[in-house]
Amino acid sequence: MYYKLTDSEIRSSCREKLESLEYWLRRIIDDTLAPIYNDYLNYSDEKGNRLIKNDIVKSLESRKVNEPHRYPRLIDAVLLDDAIDIICNPILYKKHFNEMFQQAFPDGREEARTFMKRLIPPRNSLSHANPISTRQAEQVICYSNDIIDSIKSYYSLKNMDNEYNVPLILKITDSFGNVFHRNQLNTVHDGGIAKQFFDDPKYHLRVGDVLGIIEEITYPYNRKA
Repeated sequence: MYYKLTDSEIRSSCREKLESLEYWLRRIIDDTLAPIYNDYLNYSDEKGNRLIKNDIVKSLESRKVNEPHRYPRLIDAVLLDDAIDIICNPILYKKHFNEMFQQAFPDGREEARTFMKRLIPPRNSLSHANPISTRQAEQVICYSNDIIDSIKSYYSLKNMDNEYNVPLILKITDSFGNVFHRNQLNTVHDGGIAKQFFDDPKYHLRVGDVLGIIEEITYPYNRKA
């Protein structure tokens, strides 16, 4: 199917798919671990064993310090390779993520790690404006879809799919550099979300100001590709 597309179209499609995958992996890490361990990125057990490797957390902290608007939370600084290392940690995978990836990787953690790691080279190439092969593009689209579908299937089995039966706004970025994630927004009476700035003058617009807004959206389970 890629022979009818230009190189820029293929690269754009692959970048979008990888960004979607990264979002889903960050989300399941946060949604799964936060209710159990609270500050899971800095959690240690009674013996001092960390839940997440210290070098991963230091990398996240460095990214957040260098680009605070891009990474307002530490979890936002988790890139694909970080997410794979966290999810495929032997203890975490067995205890928290195995069931979630059962559809995509029925043979368990090693299979999950092997296939997800194959996405790192094309992700790195795309990030640095280097070429990728047609085979790598196929892997990006197929593997990413398999993983995301497995996560969605898990949510459906847990009767959580009603959270995604309509498109949901996940993140809002404006042209002034402000970033707001869904859990930072307020719910309103009709089930929607809102963010009000009436009482904060630094967000007030003046005559001549132009405000641009970009919304990151996830689509419902029954949406056809």
